[in-house]
Amino acid sequence: MNAGVPSFKHGDIIVNESYAACFYLESQFKSQGTKLIPDSPEEVALMYQRMFEGLTFYDKLTAIIFYEYYVPEGERLDSALKRHKDALTMELKLWEGYLHNRDSGSNLAGKSFTLADVVIFPTVATLFRFGLSEKRYPKLGEYYALLRERPSIKASWPPHWLENTKGQDTLKDI
Repeated sequence: MNAGVPSFKHGDIIVNESYAACFYLESQFKSQGTKLIPDSPEEVALMYQRMFEGLTFYDKLTAIIFYEYYVPEGERLDSALKRHKDALTMELKLWEGYLHNRDSGSNLAGKSFTLADVVIFPTVATLFRFGLSEKRYPKLGEYYALLRERPSIKASWPPHWLENTKGQDTLKDI
């Protein structure tokens, strides 16, 4: 989530960084809409853990996407790209395992949709947008299918993803 510094303004308050904005919004408007921080201490701990682990997940994903986008094809090193892909593969196996240990239809920190889902789902959606195989990663695919049907996610889907549903195949071999 560090591809630039997202900023949010609420009245005279300016909050930089997406996680900070999420925490701020949840604390200011917790009585409105979906409650995103669970009551159970175990679920809260798991939510925080998944959220911050998600930063590494995002970094592994963007390392590949940015490498292929910014490094001219003639200057790319196969060994560097392989290293990035191996790191993402390990991360994918970790998250696939996390979801394997959850009940079917669960979110990242339990049955409830939490801040962990809010901040991790965009990474998961980007994975599939860039060609990750739902067959190779069925638990991530199941999670993706579950959350992409949420009205809030449908309402915030990137417009260019709706216009061009194909996406890219950058991750097809991972």
